[in-house]
Amino acid sequence: MLPPGLQNLECYENLLTILPTLPPTLKKLYCQKNQLANLPQLPSTLEFLICNQNQLTNLPVLSPKLLSLQCQENLLTTLPTLPQF
Repeated sequence: MLPPGLQNLECYENLLTILPTLPPTLKKLYCQKNQLANLPQLPSTLEFLICNQNQLTNLPVLSPKLLSLQCQENLLTTLPTLPQF
């Protein structure tokens, strides 16, 4: 379980296959270079998502506050609706 007030999570290069439920305060998620096939529901506060080099086949609904998305080198065939600026 992650701390409820967590704003930044950096868990890259760890061979992770799953992530726990993300706290509703999270603004930055850096989970590149793991073995993730799916991501949990993303909080509406998320501004930065870096999930390169995983095994992702899809992405969950993206936060309307998202400013940066990096998802190259996955198995994605589609992207969810991107936030409007």
